[in-house]
Amino acid sequence: MKIGLEPTARMASFGRSSALLVGILLVTSLGAIGVTGAHADSDEPVPEEILEEIDATEDVEAVYVSDDGDAVLTYDYPHDASQTGTTLEGQFGLDTDPGVAYTHYTGAVDEDERGVSGDLSVHSDHEHVSSTGDVLIEDPAPITDLEAAINVEQTDAESTSSGDVRATVAEHDPDYDALETTGELEATSESITSSGTLSLVEAEIDGVPAGTDSLEATVVERDDGYSLEVSERRVIEDWETDRWETREDAGESLENRYSSIAVGLGGTADGEIESYDYVDGEQNADGDQNIVEYEYHVEYAGVTDEVAAAAVSLVQQQAETDLDETEAQAMADRLAEAHVEELHFTVDRDGEETDIEWDLEADAHDEVVLGTVELADSIESVDDDLADRFDDVRETLEVRAETDLKRTTSWDVTAERPDDLTTVDATWESDSENWERHASALEERELEALTPDRTATFDAESTEDGLDVVYDSEARENGILEWSPDGLGDVGTVLGVELCLGDVGVDTDDVVPMSSVDELVQTAELAKTDLTIDDGTYELEGAAADPDATIESVPIGGEDELTASELHVETTGGSSTVYVVADGFTGADPTEAEIRDREQVGSETTVSTSGEADADVPEIDYDRVETLLETELDRGEAFELNWHGVGAVIVVLGSLAAVTLGFYAARPSVRA
Repeated sequence: MKIGLEPTARMASFGRSSALLVGILLVTSLGAIGVTGAHADSDEPVPEEILEEIDATEDVEAVYVSDDGDAVLTYDYPHDASQTGTTLEGQFGLDTDPGVAYTHYTGAVDEDERGVSGDLSVHSDHEHVSSTGDVLIEDPAPITDLEAAINVEQTDAESTSSGDVRATVAEHDPDYDALETTGELEATSESITSSGTLSLVEAEIDGVPAGTDSLEATVVERDDGYSLEVSERRVIEDWETDRWETREDAGESLENRYSSIAVGLGGTADGEIESYDYVDGEQNADGDQNIVEYEYHVEYAGVTDEVAAAAVSLVQQQAETDLDETEAQAMADRLAEAHVEELHFTVDRDGEETDIEWDLEADAHDEVVLGTVELADSIESVDDDLADRFDDVRETLEVRAETDLKRTTSWDVTAERPDDLTTVDATWESDSENWERHASALEERELEALTPDRTATFDAESTEDGLDVVYDSEARENGILEWSPDGLGDVGTVLGVELCLGDVGVDTDDVVPMSSVDELVQTAELAKTDLTIDDGTYELEGAAADPDATIESVPIGGEDELTASELHVETTGGSSTVYVVADGFTGADPTEAEIRDREQVGSETTVSTSGEADADVPEIDYDRVETLLETELDRGEAFELNWHGVGAVIVVLGSLAAVTLGFYAARPSVRA
């Protein structure tokens, strides 16, 4: 049987900007750290890679069978011959009585991928997932300088966040020489409003003609369309003067422009020029440019449905989601319910500088939220569990209205590009009014799982030795959605893993997915992983306790249904030895012939029975597990755990370690 592990690691972000920082720092830096054997280019395995190679149909090196027919199967796996003088040492053990898994490994970081030192820890239980870290990154390229402080506080009493980031990044080529933006976003049950400014130097703005000096537009939604008022001052090139030099010519040009938009949306447009002025270049005191200034009013009719459909297409493109025709129509119907009260924006250009201001007011956005929930199964970035909680989400939106919840987010960001460096100075704040009242109302209706519950701090500072990163986070495990307008709190779970049975005579219907941490925590009540990296070496220790597991049997091997009560791996020197304790391997008091009749026992397999020798099986250090998990284990209660359960707890340890290191970001998915 081959066991394949595929972590997908979805860590809850501190917010869009902080997620970007964490991604840059911990994925590109820590993700590049090659703990020996833990990445695609190394031939030396870590425990989960060793376990992937177990094939229940292969001949074992040795088998010991007790009087009652239980057996210990022993596999020897030498590491690649090129990995002589290996420093990988350690053990992995799983015991179903009392349902515990433990791993402890030490090894060397690849020579060309050193430069990170520190301590990281991840801990989870039925209630929370917490993580802490204190790391020094010696060469955090492309970041040359960074000072950051990010805080998130989302509890029953308050929901706030803030960030202050100053960074200098090399090898970054933005589409501007300088940028500055300030703004505010406010969300209530009735409306979303936003206002702000954006200033750019040497930038191309999509949708704004290159020759435009100034543009002002106001859009108001009507019953079956939109009203658009636009005024523009723009330079007219010589080749297009015949389209603008008279009021009639300008009217025809504008009618063609805006009517084509209506036709594309399946509707009609009725417009007229309200003011017009054309200055020939020869009469222009400021130069020889031809200038037109106009005000134009147009009414669009019959376009609302197509606007919604176009928005759905944009959502699918941005989210890389492929909705079928029925799903796309359902989402379009929801979007059509949203209403743009007014959108007003201005664009002013002066040489290389462009200034933009905007004001937006929209309502009925709850329908968009409900549409997303309806299609959660088809949208990869949204937790599938939401599709089964549509009524709860609707009720949560009702509670938001009843409690007058208001979320406000403000930001101030500047960025410049002197020479080959990009400097960024960003601050933002998010706050909530009536949050405590809102949280209490949800708790009364037993809907608290639909609200976030987490605290997080992230601090980074460049020093002479490198980049110091310190973080501390804790989140409630079952908080699956946050209605935060600024994106603080990604929809989804913290981790995702999958256990897959290989081609060992098991039908594809028997493939067992473990697709979320919620499912994983049901099989591992407690889990913790600690990682220390220092002076080119690492130490990884983890444990998981699963005292209440009840898991259905899964067949292993070509013809047999075997269950495993213990699994151990010992790695030393250049090889690993795997011990599998299989229950009911044979009948009671078996003969050697009966033992050799099993498909795992070959002609070269060493066979022993209870009358000949004692079983040599490693033992888990339960005292160490209790210390690591800060709990006491009931060692007297027996549980039967099959390969499904074995894999689940292996995944707890493997995925937590993988998330901590980030090395799965740099390696392909491993499937059996």
